[in-house]
Formats: sequence, C-alpha cells, structure tokens
Amino acid sequence: MPIDKKGVVYCVNHPRHPMTRNSGFSAITAVEATNVGVVFNASRGIPVVVFYCGECGYVESYAASKMPGWNEFIRDRSEETDVSRVFESEVFEALEVIGGRVGAQAVERNVSVHVGGVLREIDVVMYLEHAVYVFEVKSNNSAGVVGMGALQARDAARMLARFRDPRADKRIIYPVLVVPAGGKVTSLAKAEEVPVLKYNSMERRFENIELVFGGLIAAGG
Repeated sequence: MPIDKKGVVYCVNHPRHPMTRNSGFSAITAVEATNVGVVFNASRGIPVVVFYCGECGYVESYAASKMPGWNEFIRDRSEETDVSRVFESEVFEALEVIGGRVGAQAVERNVSVHVGGVLREIDVVMYLEHAVYVFEVKSNNSAGVVGMGALQARDAARMLARFRDPRADKRIIYPVLVVPAGGKVTSLAKAEEVPVLKYNSMERRFENIELVFGGLIAAGG
C-alpha cells in the first residue's frame, strides 16, 4: 500500500493497522551469475527502508534515497568512506613495494573485468612470471567483513581466470584478502580458503606477508 502524506504505511491485509518501520536501513543486494553458480554481491544493490505488519508479517520497502534520514546517514558516514579509501591507497602502495621485491611484472589498481555481461572491479592485481595475485581490500576486520571479503576475492579471481585466454596465459590465479591488523583475524578464511593478509597502517607493513609469497620474500617485509 502506498505511503501517505504523513509518511504512514498501512498493511494491504490490515488497512487499519499502521506498519512498523524497521530501524535503520536495509538493502537489496545484486545477484551475479558466475561459472560456479549464483553469487550475491553485497557491494552492489539498492538501499531500502523496510516496513512490516505485526499482524500478518507483510513486508513493504521503499528506496532509501526517497526517505527522511538517508542524506544524514550518508553524510555521517563520509568520514568512514574516507578512511576506507586511505587504507586502500596505503595497501596498494605497500603491494607495489612488495611487487618490486618479488619481481612482479606489474601491480595494477582498480582493474575492470567484464565477463558474461557482469562488470567487476578488482581492487589490486599483481602479475608475476608464474602466478597472478588478486587482492580484495577491506578496511574492516570484523568476522562478517572477512567472510564476505574472502568470497569476493575468490569470485574476482575466478572472473579474471575467465577473462584471460588460458591457452596464452597458464599462470595460476590466487585470491587474497587484505584487512587491517589488530583484530583477531585468522590466517585463513576457512570457508572460502582465501589467505588473509594483515596490514599494519602504523608501521606501514604487512604482518604476515610470508603467508602469501612464501619463500619469495622474508617474513615481515
């Protein structure tokens, strides 16, 4: 049922009962088809405001950009966005240094891959003679972010593998997740089997770089 001029939403099944707004904002995430099945991409989608009926459970949603509070929500988190961009830049610069030490042919940032109608931007790709590393960078090391980041890193590696010509380029593609040091992050995102690098912004170094490059570089590089 359409929202009225006072911003009240009534249930289609119970017209006399105002629906309850769920606190905060939600999202309808994007669905992408890959060679391994359907992937839910949390980095793309539509922010929404959700209402529900306490009588029958009917749910109704509206675009968040059209609702009060959305602009304030975005503005309040602009600082967080800036922090994320700074962290990504620091990680990229550090990976360029590491790339020089392991003989990388190139280290590229924001690499666009278009496969099967799906466009994906990969945070960082490092090209070595015998391998290619795909890095997904997250400025948060909470369990949920690590889990989703690992999934995104693995998916990005698979998309890059489909994008290239396997007859001309037989290098193995490795997905890697990068998060801030300091949290209780395991060395491996077990569910997705993706290595997790911890970057220390204060010391400008990766704490466990040997996890990814092994004998190619000394620990603490």
